[in-house]
Parts: sequence; C-alpha cells; structure tokens
Amino acid sequence: MSLSGIATGLLLTALTLLWLAVRGWKRGSRTTAGATSLLGLMTALMGGAAMGLAAGFTAIDRLSDESPVGTIEFSALDSNTYMARLTLEDRDPAHYRIAGDHWQLDVRFLKWQLPASLMGAEKLFQLDRLSGRYADVSALKVAEITAYGLSNQPGRWMWSLTTRTERWIPWLDASYGNAVYLPMADGARFRISVAGAGLVARPDNSQAREATSSW
Repeated sequence: MSLSGIATGLLLTALTLLWLAVRGWKRGSRTTAGATSLLGLMTALMGGAAMGLAAGFTAIDRLSDESPVGTIEFSALDSNTYMARLTLEDRDPAHYRIAGDHWQLDVRFLKWQLPASLMGAEKLFQLDRLSGRYADVSALKVAEITAYGLSNQPGRWMWSLTTRTERWIPWLDASYGNAVYLPMADGARFRISVAGAGLVARPDNSQAREATSSW
C-alpha cells in the first residue's frame, strides 16, 4: 500500500470514529463518545499529515533498484557558465543558468520504520536545489554562486513540519539530505535516478562520458 493509500485509510477510519462518537453522544454515552471523538481527531491529523507528505514528496519504487528522476543537459554560454535543461519525470523541462565547473543536485529523504514500513509506506524523496560548484575551493571567494530551489511550496512546508515534530512521530526512522555532483560540459547529458542509498547520476552521451573520464 502506498503512502496515499495509508492516508486514505486513516482519513476513512477517522470519519468512521467521528460518526460513532456522534452516535454515542446521541445515545447518552458521552464518556465513550468523547474518547472516540478524540481518537478520531488524532487519526484525522495523522491522515492529513500522510496526505501532505504524499503530495509534497515522491516515493522510491520498491520493485526496482533505482527510481528514475529525470535528465539534465548542458549548453556552454562561456568558459565557466552553462545553461542547464532539467527535465524531471513529473514536470515540464526547465532551464537554469549555472556558473562553475560542476553541477550539484541536492535531495531530501524520509525513511520509515515499523509499523509504517510494514503497512507499505515507501521511502520518500524531495528534490531540494540545483546549484553550481567549483573545483577550486578558493574560487568561492570571488566567483559567482548560482543556486535554484526545486521543491514546491507544499513540500517545503511538510518537510519543515515533519522535522520539527520528528520526536513525536515514532514511525519516522530518519530524515536527511544527500547530493550528487558531476562536471559540466557543452552538450553533456546525464541521467538522474534515486536509490535507497541516495541520488545517482550517470553519463548519458559521449560528451558526458568524456567530461567524467578526466575530472
């Protein structure tokens, strides 16, 4: 069962509990109705949180070693500046001006433990940012820094809420960041995927293979 399925199940359970609470209240069982309504509200909150995570994050495919994320291709503007064309699985192609020697893609992960993993909750990821990177660290003092946010607004909000309340979510195993970087070159194209260990980027044409063979 996917996280969306779990969220739907929790919300339906919450509605059932609230209906039982109203019915019990009408019959005079107010103590039982109060306890049932409280349980229903807690279940509804968990269902809403799960639905928000499902909307803001992407699940890793359990049936394959890697889940495809998209491709990124570069066109040189000058010696250290490139136009990147990022094509993600669930979005239209977008273009970003990247300064530096390397491109870097950052991602955020949420990993679940029992009972959520037993229920079928997948490990979730959310692309965070695309930025430029310089091979020479000293260049950072004077070089142009370029970085672009990739996560949508619901995703950023849910990440913030989840990390702030992590201690109160016993089924959340870990939340952490991960990044991959590779050299940029004119015409180079890379395939991006995500696995259990993190992001994976591979050359997808001769220009990319040539760029990575000598860096």
